[in-house]
Amino acid sequence: MHKEKVYLRAIRTLAENKQRRENGGYNCIPFGLPRFGQYIPGVQKKNYTIVTASSGVGKSKFVKQLYVLNPHEFVNAHPEANMKLDILYFCLEESAENFIHSVICHKLNIDYEERIDIKSLKSVKLEHILSDEELAKVETLKPWLDDFEERVTLVDDVKNPYGIYKTAKDFIEARGEWVYKEIPWTQEDGSIQIKRVKDYFQMAHPDHYVMIVVDHVSLLQPEKGMAGLHEAMSKLSSDYALILRDKYHASVVFVQQQMAEQEKKQFTNAGKSVESKLEPTLQGLADNKLTQRDADEAIGVFAPNRYEIPEYRGYDITKLKDNYRCGIILKSRDGEANIRGHFFFDGAVSRFDELPKAADMNQEQYEYCANRVGRSVNTITFS
Repeated sequence: MHKEKVYLRAIRTLAENKQRRENGGYNCIPFGLPRFGQYIPGVQKKNYTIVTASSGVGKSKFVKQLYVLNPHEFVNAHPEANMKLDILYFCLEESAENFIHSVICHKLNIDYEERIDIKSLKSVKLEHILSDEELAKVETLKPWLDDFEERVTLVDDVKNPYGIYKTAKDFIEARGEWVYKEIPWTQEDGSIQIKRVKDYFQMAHPDHYVMIVVDHVSLLQPEKGMAGLHEAMSKLSSDYALILRDKYHASVVFVQQQMAEQEKKQFTNAGKSVESKLEPTLQGLADNKLTQRDADEAIGVFAPNRYEIPEYRGYDITKLKDNYRCGIILKSRDGEANIRGHFFFDGAVSRFDELPKAADMNQEQYEYCANRVGRSVNTITFS
């Protein structure tokens, strides 16, 4: 039977993408980060991304903003684009309720410029009880949160590879259907029959983005018969993630730890810190380095302040302190690697904002960054 040539399908995709842009649509969901977006423009269909960093640097917060909160806000702000977005987020590291608490902190900061961390939000800190005014502001977020939970499904009770895959597969199949084709099938007696088999999966909505996020994969629970975590991660990455990407056109995002060895300070003979040996790398992926072979993109998040680096890529870390993060494109199958994005980071409210270029940073901008988190820019001790 006749089979369409691949190049014809490939060219048709180019024409469709071109027409979509000319009609005011989009072929990805932008991150809202103009300079970083020149290299990784946003959430793409049929794409697998790994985000990695050392412990406590903010990789989960980076993923929440770039791959959950920003896409959610973009789709809401652009109804004319006729995009649909569904996110299935596997919380292996925190409860679903704690996830929502972190989202509330972020949204309070965006809408009201309130800077309330999760412990303060929960009135856990001895010096802070959530005020009536603060609670009233939280209450105003209910319509937004209701919309958010319609789009973002949180799963905190599935932690094994097959369970994640089965949940994701069912999630996607509930939003579309398989298109079948007929192929000739030779029977044992030599006769030819026509067999109906799956051809490709089609979403019900014409421009539907489905994201599958696992945070983080080093907390996977191996299944019975598996040798351990390494095998569990290989199964989830090399088998299940690729099926979700290639067969279902999902955008898959894995959060993966860097090895503990990456966090050790290393020095040259002159006694100076070697930044390249401290930054996250593909070889530094913890528990299973092979996942990066499957990924289309890998992004590392780096915090030079933790190593008492006074200046990094032209930025004065003695002034920015722990409020500076670098996003490093470690791998980009269809683009450039070894590209860096520079961000102001407020961990209390899970917020990343692009900084001006290092050459454009002046004293006023350093003071603005410090004021955002309520400290003095002139304090030079490391946190």
